Amino acid sequence: MKILNIINNGFDYMYYRIWKAYHKSDGTSGVTALFGISLFQNFLLLVPISKIIRNVYGSTLFHENKPILSAIFILIQFAFLIRAYLRYRNIEKKLEEKWGNEKEPNKSINGTLVVLALLLPFVLLVII
Repeated sequence: MKILNIINNGFDYMYYRIWKAYHKSDGTSGVTALFGISLFQNFLLLVPISKIIRNVYGSTLFHENKPILSAIFILIQFAFLIRAYLRYRNIEKKLEEKWGNEKEPNKSINGTLVVLALLLPFVLLVII
């Protein structure tokens, strides 16, 4: 359970930083942060799975079943989006209290880690 809390805390921080970056254009809705964090989670889940399936069954499985796989991707994305909405609705104030007074060296390091984490699914796509 401790690992799950660490992971959730990381997602919370990523959501907060995306929300903070787009707060002026989104207002209080946080729609960009919701889509960003849910898309990241979706890619983080599906990129390794799709690469493993492609390595085991070959790429013809993907080409023959493209509409079905696209529908599955959309359904999973929708599920992650609903989960993100339920988790992060009206939580901005709590996250602002937690990370709003973050000191500059930590803020820069953590911001760099967020960017690197957001790039992780694409790196996995290349590596695997």
